[in-house]
Amino acid sequence: MSTPDRPFTQEMVLVHRVFRSQSILLPQLVRAVPAGDRGRAEEVAARVTAYTANLHHHHTAEDDLIWPLLIERARLGADLVRLMTEQHGTIDETFAQIELALADWSPSAASEARDRLALALEAHHRALVAHLDDEEEHVLPLVREHLTVEEWEAVGAHAMSLIPPAQRLLGLCAVLDHASEEERRHFLAKLPLAARVLLRLVGRRRYARERERIRSLLTTG
Repeated sequence: MSTPDRPFTQEMVLVHRVFRSQSILLPQLVRAVPAGDRGRAEEVAARVTAYTANLHHHHTAEDDLIWPLLIERARLGADLVRLMTEQHGTIDETFAQIELALADWSPSAASEARDRLALALEAHHRALVAHLDDEEEHVLPLVREHLTVEEWEAVGAHAMSLIPPAQRLLGLCAVLDHASEEERRHFLAKLPLAARVLLRLVGRRRYARERERIRSLLTTG
């Protein structure tokens, strides 16, 4: 699956799986909030905000550390980088629509605002999937060819550094939850021992509680 002298770009695919899954889940969570239930609306709104922030951090790491290297080194990289940056811009536009809808819905939990937010999230999902499909098909092969292992790992470290510490453990658990057994072994082998111990002793229970809470939020009424 990987070689020691080339970037293990499947790590990016794992992260994308999490974003794909979350972007499908969020409009479902929004639609499940009963009209007027402001407490539940605030809780779901916090999850939407955390998701958009984490995806923005992911894209920032790409903008800062991947595209400049591909423009410099990849013969056909400029056109693809232009496409990726345009798609990032489109996704930023969906973030703006989500933020506007959240501002209307979160304080009131009104049904009309709820439905507008759900529609904005569904439009975001469509834009995101188109971008991730293109990135995985066209960009990751160039990354594997033109970036060093150290440069690739710096991308992940930079993105992780932008995520609040309280969310990092759940994020790692989510990645592992979307991984195959082989992918999971590779991912865990790269983590420091302290991180693996923390995942085993704390992360699994915390992630199980989060999944149970999600199931509860999907229940209306």
